[in-house]
Amino acid sequence: VRMIFRAIVLAAAVAVGAGAAHAQEVLDANDPAVTAKPILDVGKVRPLTYPAASRRSREEGETTITLCVSAAGVNSSAKVSKSSGYRRLDEATLDWVSNGLRFKPARAGDKAVDVCNYSFTYVWFLGATPKELDFREYSRISEQDRPLLLTRASEPAYPSTSLANGVSGTVKVELCIGPDGKVAALFKTPTGGDDALVKATLAMALASTYSPGKDRGRPFEICGMPFEHTWVLPH
Repeated sequence: VRMIFRAIVLAAAVAVGAGAAHAQEVLDANDPAVTAKPILDVGKVRPLTYPAASRRSREEGETTITLCVSAAGVNSSAKVSKSSGYRRLDEATLDWVSNGLRFKPARAGDKAVDVCNYSFTYVWFLGATPKELDFREYSRISEQDRPLLLTRASEPAYPSTSLANGVSGTVKVELCIGPDGKVAALFKTPTGGDDALVKATLAMALASTYSPGKDRGRPFEICGMPFEHTWVLPH
């Protein structure tokens, strides 16, 4: 399944009792002590423009960046951990992430903490004209202004690899819905399932229909809309 997004910003509760020394420790982003991973600070995002040469050459793909994010939301040590298959797209993503991109920091309990090994994915898709990355966050707008799921697409065939491996469960994603009511981006890294179930869930999300969110009464891109599907192995 090809993940067809226009410009996708690809995305454990325990007590913390180690005192001040622990607060300065750099944690792995996947450490169970991290109760909330970093999230893109949507109010401090500069536009990311499709490289002109890549657009002319019809280059598309997903670039994953692995980085560290400080307790102040500043990122460092960014590197490409999964290539899109095109150097220009990878370099553009790395430059965007490395130069001024800010995050809301990870948290361990009620404390902001430094983390490393955090993966951040951007998906390049040629299905739309270039535009500035300008949106509002779903959780921060009123319910009446949020986008709505109008028609939920039917479940596709159970992915054969997931079926063979006995993988099931709930896949959760957060979407950006554009002012045209179409999926514009993947806001956070999906959780649950395996790669095949994630791709099948994203296919459902793309095939579903939505009403656009609003900002001061006009249609606007809203990011963070939840979409999930529970996959149950057939008997």
